[in-house]
Amino acid sequence: MTAGQSLVQEPVVHVSSGPDQLPRHFPALDGARGVAAMAVVVSHCANAGFFPRILGEGTGQMGVLLFFLLSGFLMAFLYGQRPLNSEQVLRYATHRIARVFPLFYLVLALSLIVGAEGPIRFFDLSGGEWVWPVALVTGTSVLWTIPVEVQYYLVFLVIWAAAKRFPLGVWIAAGFAAQLLVLALLRLSVRGNQFLPYWFHAFFLGTIAGYLLHRHARVFLTVARAPALQVLGWIILLMIPLSLPEFRRMAGFPMLPNFIDPVTFGVPVLVFLAALGALGPFRYLALPVFTGLGAVSYAIYLLHKPVMWSLEPLLAGRVPDLALGLAIVALSILIAAVSTYGFERPVQKILNGYGARFSRRLA
Repeated sequence: MTAGQSLVQEPVVHVSSGPDQLPRHFPALDGARGVAAMAVVVSHCANAGFFPRILGEGTGQMGVLLFFLLSGFLMAFLYGQRPLNSEQVLRYATHRIARVFPLFYLVLALSLIVGAEGPIRFFDLSGGEWVWPVALVTGTSVLWTIPVEVQYYLVFLVIWAAAKRFPLGVWIAAGFAAQLLVLALLRLSVRGNQFLPYWFHAFFLGTIAGYLLHRHARVFLTVARAPALQVLGWIILLMIPLSLPEFRRMAGFPMLPNFIDPVTFGVPVLVFLAALGALGPFRYLALPVFTGLGAVSYAIYLLHKPVMWSLEPLLAGRVPDLALGLAIVALSILIAAVSTYGFERPVQKILNGYGARFSRRLA
């Protein structure tokens, strides 16, 4: 999704805008999505010993949190102001399915066919592990985030409807109250935190930002241009290395689980807002090198682990660890580009075409 979305990407109509008009496209958010994907890849390489340890053990989940913030924002920004009718819901559902499902289910199929033991290694879905990602409940390794994302797609329909009927403060309070209630129930029945209620607040804050941006566009544009806010962008950038979870552990700071740790979660929120406003250095996220990564970020996220598992047996011990890590990063980007432009985009075009024709019949 463009304008920024979690693990997925969707083009946004780019309309002309004057100095007091809200843009329909935020290129820096595209770049932020690319940076989020690279944070996940670098973190996993660090966990495997290819990069310095300080870059791992939680840095990837900061990238995931940024993905989720972008995803929630995009849904509200693109669809929140539209009428809630069968045509718009079908259009929304078609775009979500066309973007997420083809590559996700292709990766699941390859994992079942190729397996995790050969020269080319995918995810280990043996022993019935395939059931959970196929059913969009949860998943192993990085696969868990896609069911969480899709589950929020369904929840957003409820938010969309609630925002049409109730004041902003009411549905926001109800959303957080529902999260706390479900979390209390899950603590009694479910182990682990790879389920939507644990990460709902990231999506939801992005959604709230999308609605607020439409309501207060002029205020946003005025504040974002303020010199003090531009300086704040540089401060946020300097905070990022100090916020890395492993750095804080090594420094002896107390830590909470990543999804509720105020720093692990708070810094991605600040990065999201800084990219949204293109504050200071974050305006450079609109450069092609970053937006290009953003365009292939979904495939980078899903495919970098198979790339790592396949390259490591071939190169470990033959090349320096740093070189192996860089090779994993480079090959992940290359394969992601092939996947995005050679498979995902053509399939999206076909599915969105069918969806558009069907939605017009409902109009």
